[in-house]
Amino acid sequence: MTRIVVFRALTVLMVLCATTSAVPVHLRCEYLANPLGIDRAAPHLSWQSDDSERNWKQAAYEILVASSPDRLLTGNADVWDSDRKDSAESVDIAYAGPDLQSRRRYYWKICAWDIAGHVSESLKSAWWEMGFCTRRTTIGPATMERITGRAKTERYSVRTVPWPGKTVSLCSAWFTM
Repeated sequence: MTRIVVFRALTVLMVLCATTSAVPVHLRCEYLANPLGIDRAAPHLSWQSDDSERNWKQAAYEILVASSPDRLLTGNADVWDSDRKDSAESVDIAYAGPDLQSRRRYYWKICAWDIAGHVSESLKSAWWEMGFCTRRTTIGPATMERITGRAKTERYSVRTVPWPGKTVSLCSAWFTM
């Protein structure tokens, strides 16, 4: 009798596992895990599925971006909610929300639907931190004192310059002791 109960329990467990949808994993921004200093106005986001089922296919996705991990955890995408997009794409999806601010961290996660309509959400959120978003950004002594805790005459400047085939960011620093 106990063998029958165990067999039925295992059968139910296998059926439940077979009907669960794939969880989005390996969330990347600009092909990096939790990168610092992103300088694109619209970073590209990517993810993979952990489903090992043969011929599994994503049918739709939704990207949620928040200003803090707590907001993201509660489902409050205060920065951007892509809404459900009917697409199998999961690579190189451009951020399409409001303008991103320099030196700020953004937290994001994915909800994905399979062709059977099952939805799954990434178990771990990811983040990216913006670098300097403007063509020329200067950090003055007051900002450096707040960041480093030391009052010195220090000045940093970052600017982008054209280069054949790409744009290069240059950083300059001045120190006075």
